[in-house]
Amino acid sequence: PVEGGPLDGVVVEGDTIDEDAVAATMRDRAHHGTTTVAMCFDGGIACAVDSRASMGSYVGSSATEKVIPFSARVLGTMAGSAADCSRFIRLVSARAKLHELETGHGLTAGETATVLASALRRQPAGLGLSVGTMIMGVDRGRPQ
Repeated sequence: PVEGGPLDGVVVEGDTIDEDAVAATMRDRAHHGTTTVAMCFDGGIACAVDSRASMGSYVGSSATEKVIPFSARVLGTMAGSAADCSRFIRLVSARAKLHELETGHGLTAGETATVLASALRRQPAGLGLSVGTMIMGVDRGRPQ
């Protein structure tokens, strides 16, 4: 049997692997959750996020918005508990808009991430929050 990794326990006969056993193992061990991918390139950032919101093993919505703009140059992705993420994303969005109104320019991606991190750190321990957010943007002409 293969030891460790996603195929742990699959039996290999000589140089062949039982493809049905591999498929069954992967189905049984498939991870559920949000898939988020972002890549920087010279012209900016490309970001892709799935659109399903799951409720345990059920799909609660197949058209959930998981890419959230904080400003014209900064956006975030949402993964985890929809309620937890929505609460903190609304909070950060409000602070980003207030900053833009007060200063005439938006927060950078780094500043936006700091606002989110500070808000999360101020929460009491043991709440079991599930907030997975990737923040990205173009600061001073460079992807961040």
